[in-house]
Amino acid sequence: MKKIFKNGLLISAVSLLFISCKKEIQRLDPDWLKATDFFNDIGPNHQAFSVSAATGGTITGAKGTRISIPPGAFMDVNGKIITEIVSLNLVEIPAKRDILFADIFTEANGQLLVSGGEFLIEAKKQNGDALKLNPQMADGPQGVRVEVPAVQGADRDMQLFVRRERQPGGQSNDNSMTWTPAPYAPFGSGANSYVFNLPEFSWVNIDRFFSDPRPKTTITALPLFKDNSNVSNIEVMLIFKDVTTVCPIPFDNAINKFKSYKDAMPVGAEVIVVIIGEDSDGNIQFGSKEIVVAHNMHVDVEIGKTTKAMMDQFLSDID
Repeated sequence: MKKIFKNGLLISAVSLLFISCKKEIQRLDPDWLKATDFFNDIGPNHQAFSVSAATGGTITGAKGTRISIPPGAFMDVNGKIITEIVSLNLVEIPAKRDILFADIFTEANGQLLVSGGEFLIEAKKQNGDALKLNPQMADGPQGVRVEVPAVQGADRDMQLFVRRERQPGGQSNDNSMTWTPAPYAPFGSGANSYVFNLPEFSWVNIDRFFSDPRPKTTITALPLFKDNSNVSNIEVMLIFKDVTTVCPIPFDNAINKFKSYKDAMPVGAEVIVVIIGEDSDGNIQFGSKEIVVAHNMHVDVEIGKTTKAMMDQFLSDID
């Protein structure tokens, strides 16, 4: 009887130890970041405002973009001046972490740009019909005045860019839209901000063309799969460490690799290669690698599952 009792105690102890270990393993298993959750959370923040078209008004975004709208600034598609209440949608993209997953990269038909801040401003009637800017407001003294904080300090070489269709003959990119210089030039900068008239209700970017005297080259990249090779929707991007430049590396079917824009990468530049995708379990697959660009360089980047905390830390570090 004592032997049975002792054996029973032993079995119970082993069972408790097994259950305890199992719970500990479950507790320690990371909460892997799901692609759906990540892209829903990381997407651009749309901010809603309302103003009277008859009297005008001023709106200020969460990241400091200030837009002052005079009376008579809104037109419908037929060219009629609107006087009713207007709904505005504002998206602010001031920093590298914002650009990275907004799919609004700093390039103009394959030429690299340095960004001083991007934003989207859209105007609609209460019934949802899109409105356009009164053309007299684009370059006149009473235009829609915009002030954007100079996050990295004001750069006197900046100018305005707007989104347009990619031109034939430019460097390839999965996105059919690209930045192009705005067709007018009233633009200024203070000590800590950029000030200008709004060219249109659309995407607007404060940019300058990337200028670097060093020799240029082309680099390629591929992911190395750490824990799941069944990964789709793979994107490869480059983040420059010393300027606000974030650009995609499109996939080149001819060489079966991701390839940067031809002869656009300065030899010796410090950049971060970022690769992201979604695996067959719905998890984010992510990896990054800091490199110094060398002539005709190829980069392999290990990617694997990640957690929200790990991704938040990476995004915090790049700015």
